[in-house]
Amino acid sequence: MSEEIFNNKLICEKQNCTGCMACKQICPHNAIEIIMDNNGFEYPVRTEECVQCGLCTKICPSLSDTLNEEKFSQIVFACRSKNKDVILKSASGGAFTTIVQAYCDNNYAIFGVEYDETCSPHHSYVLDKKLIDKYRKSKYVQSSVGNSYKDAKKMLEEGRKVLFTGTPCQIAGLKNFLNKEYDNLLTVDIVCHGVPNKQTLKKYLQYMEDKYKSKVKAISFREKIYKNKEWDSKCIKIEFENNKTIIENIRKNLFLRGFHSQLFYRESCYNCKYANPKRISDITIADCWGIGHIYPDWNVHEGVSMVVINSEKGQKLLPTFEKECECLKLDIEFAKKENARFREPTKMNPKREFFFSNIDNMRFDKLINKCVPQKRMRHIIGRLIPKNIKKIIGGKLNGKKI
Repeated sequence: MSEEIFNNKLICEKQNCTGCMACKQICPHNAIEIIMDNNGFEYPVRTEECVQCGLCTKICPSLSDTLNEEKFSQIVFACRSKNKDVILKSASGGAFTTIVQAYCDNNYAIFGVEYDETCSPHHSYVLDKKLIDKYRKSKYVQSSVGNSYKDAKKMLEEGRKVLFTGTPCQIAGLKNFLNKEYDNLLTVDIVCHGVPNKQTLKKYLQYMEDKYKSKVKAISFREKIYKNKEWDSKCIKIEFENNKTIIENIRKNLFLRGFHSQLFYRESCYNCKYANPKRISDITIADCWGIGHIYPDWNVHEGVSMVVINSEKGQKLLPTFEKECECLKLDIEFAKKENARFREPTKMNPKREFFFSNIDNMRFDKLINKCVPQKRMRHIIGRLIPKNIKKIIGGKLNGKKI
């Protein structure tokens, strides 16, 4: 399909399409299919079966306002679970687990993102909160929503309590798809940096399989390690079928270097309208960056969540947070200052076009080194890893301290 024909069949302009896929799930004629562009990102396009009913454009969050939440004075706080096992299993301080404990008492469904056997992320649901381990931690790649909006609506109509988690654009897609408020729906979004696609992850994993002569069987993007009396939560863990396991931090790992340098996100991420304090979900969760500046005993890399309550439904969960977690009140200005994606979209890496133009003909490590030279990592590492570890590796980067 030519680029011109491809653009003419899109539901909204390509640079604004978040890939929420609400349009595909709402179409009564199955007249929308998912097409991959030249960079490996998936887009919904109209097929010949389209009857121009207009439903897809009506509910597209990029073409219309998302269903408005009630006016509510946001509540912001830092929290860490009192359960150390929960913290170790979580990307941050265990906020997601606490929300599950608070909301899912009986007759509930929990929607989250898990990896399949090929390490490809997709939305699914469980009816037992004991099964939420697979939903913990950030996935760092855009998930396929499949029919999750349809499944959620069916359960809501049946009277089941639904907890739906995702990126802000996926929550927007869900809300526009539902087109009404449900008392038995609780939505949770994350402060999102941006989403790479599955093809980029696949290329990286293929490189790792070639390097280590074994197939990858599992991946974790937010593995926490304790070394030299410091925590580092920005590590990737990869398990191979030959029983080999590697754990790498941002200094060494190729995928993390590309991710944290904004190299290969979806085009819409660079002008994301959800990257600000005006949230559309009931609760927003994130890493609580900068917490050590005001509470020195709290280490974000060991596990501290920032929680933003955006609605009265979300506020009802506060007693459980106060019971299950240590909580410290924050103000919205602190959250905006310390978490850039809570105030503005990410900036596009100038090497992005070069990266995607060469991803099929350059080895992954050579491509990343070309786009994100090691000397550029000093600034990124300075923002993302603990002080003690920075001192250890600082001299290795161009002979300079961080």
